[in-house]
Amino acid sequence: MISLRNHVKNGKMHYVVFCFVFLCGMATSLAIYLEERKHVYSDQKAVGEHFTEKLNDSLTQYITGVSIAAALIESSKGEVTAGYFSRFAQRVITTQGINLYFAQYVPASKKSEYEMQKRILLGNYNFRIYPDGDRSEYMPLTLGYPDKFTYGYDILSSQYRNLSSVIQARNSSSVTLSEPTFSPFSDASLSAEADTFIIRKPIYLSVDARSYKLTDDIGFHGIIGAFFKVDSLFKEVNSLVRHDFYYRLADVSSDSMLWFVDTAEPSSWEGVNFDTHYLSIAGRKWRIDTRYTENIMTRIHWFLVIAPLFVFGFFALFLAYYSRKLSLTYFSMLDSINKRIEIDELTGLLSRYQIQLELNELIVSCQEKDKQLAALILDLDHFKTINDAFGHELGDKLLVNVSKRLASILQGKRTNII
Repeated sequence: MISLRNHVKNGKMHYVVFCFVFLCGMATSLAIYLEERKHVYSDQKAVGEHFTEKLNDSLTQYITGVSIAAALIESSKGEVTAGYFSRFAQRVITTQGINLYFAQYVPASKKSEYEMQKRILLGNYNFRIYPDGDRSEYMPLTLGYPDKFTYGYDILSSQYRNLSSVIQARNSSSVTLSEPTFSPFSDASLSAEADTFIIRKPIYLSVDARSYKLTDDIGFHGIIGAFFKVDSLFKEVNSLVRHDFYYRLADVSSDSMLWFVDTAEPSSWEGVNFDTHYLSIAGRKWRIDTRYTENIMTRIHWFLVIAPLFVFGFFALFLAYYSRKLSLTYFSMLDSINKRIEIDELTGLLSRYQIQLELNELIVSCQEKDKQLAALILDLDHFKTINDAFGHELGDKLLVNVSKRLASILQGKRTNII
């Protein structure tokens, strides 16, 4: 039989209940934490994608402006004046910090005629193509917006630092975007920071238009270009994104990666999670890395993560207390029942069931040890007559007195197996 003492000593069910419920709380908190972290990473990636999208939109807008200006030059029946070009560009170019220019192709045979024409149109009788020197063809700056250019500078001159890019753009049939470079018409030294992009579009005229405009043999009429500072571009993009995050960009169009923007210290990218995006536009491919300025862990809603621990912890304590109390009550009742089965409630002697149980155990033990067992059975004669004559209450008192008498006789003695 199970006793209360043994249960209190060995029963650990309330601990099991507490641990199980609390572990459920820990599992819930862990699941919420993982979901929160996934959500933050997803938000960070979405911000990077949004930034890349807005950057692409801004560059596309610049390219569209260059293409529209090129269409103006192509469709014009006569020479486009500087004033008209400025007013047109002002309507097309709505972004601050972008400069637009047109460099016209001039063959050597038409150089003097071109210079005379521009002196009249510009009202500048000192206009000439420079740097000086005889070349087979020229491409002097003819139009510009804002009107801050020194007209006549030949970008086909060997002295022009971006000559190779101009030749590449001329041979291209589409818009091209340069790698980070220097301002095309400044005197910046090579030690200065390359902080400028140049968009170029070649203009090729139809056969009909070549009769009244200067072109080469295949109809090349000149290049429309636009250049802008890196800071101007990203200032515009940042105003559209409006998030606190770091970003860095590299030109990966060639085998060598060229980093040209980094809003954080190099160490800020080490050992942290950041997202990488790629942007392809106008013949260039950019790599864009983005991440929140804050650590990912600081953006997690920790209250949502920790709350289940408190809720399940309180619930676990309540269930552990309740289960322990219920267990004690149950085993107390069970022990009481066991005692009623083992001990006769009236006399305090062993019950018939317990005597039979112990007798069976003794018989088995004697058989195993090759010993003998003696059992003395006492019977009260005419006990039924006493009950009938004097009542069960007196019969019970008789049994109690007999049991006390037997207990006093056998007290401190032990039955021996013979």
